[in-house]
Amino acid sequence: MKRIKELLLIVLAAVTVSFSSCTNLDEIVYSDLTSENLTGSEDEIVTLLGNLYVQLRYNHWAWEGYFDIMEESSDLLMTPYRTYGGWGAQYINLHQHDFYAGIPHLYQEWYYCYNGISKANSLLENEIVLANEKMTAEIRAIRVMYYYIIFDLWRNIPLETKISTDPSYQPTQVAPEYIWDFMTTELEEIIPILTTEKKYGRMNKYAACMLAAKIYLNHDAW
Repeated sequence: MKRIKELLLIVLAAVTVSFSSCTNLDEIVYSDLTSENLTGSEDEIVTLLGNLYVQLRYNHWAWEGYFDIMEESSDLLMTPYRTYGGWGAQYINLHQHDFYAGIPHLYQEWYYCYNGISKANSLLENEIVLANEKMTAEIRAIRVMYYYIIFDLWRNIPLETKISTDPSYQPTQVAPEYIWDFMTTELEEIIPILTTEKKYGRMNKYAACMLAAKIYLNHDAW
């Protein structure tokens, strides 16, 4: 009996320690970049850019991504309706230009573009990042690229350049000319600053010039 009581006391003590330790949520950061340990070096900012660039993967090539919505609505690609699988109807709607809010592609592009825009805005509010002129120009160029995609699909969209901390804040649409002016002004300012160095998967001066050409060429169509 004494032995059982001793075991119960040990178990009770272990449970008590376990529950008390769960209330300590202090975190020791060993390898992550935070506002406190960021020095502003190019290597550090490139690491932060990874989360900004990765949105392009989902935006373009994820299920119901940018590739789908552009090609399915043209004469290049069509996915037939699968009666046995319960999917495919939205591809016919895209092909016939019979757009409606329930087409999943419309959600995907809106979500991933504004996700990339928000991540860019967050970086551009960091004073240490802003101190690096070339990296700041690269971030702004990527942000314009996301705006180009979403503007091409919707026209009347919110123009967000800051991160709001107001819980009651609601984005509002602006006229298309405001978005066009924003994109062209941004590119005119940052193209002279961007590097001409070729780095795989990275925005440079040549990529920004191509983006500017697409924006100017589409002006009348928009």
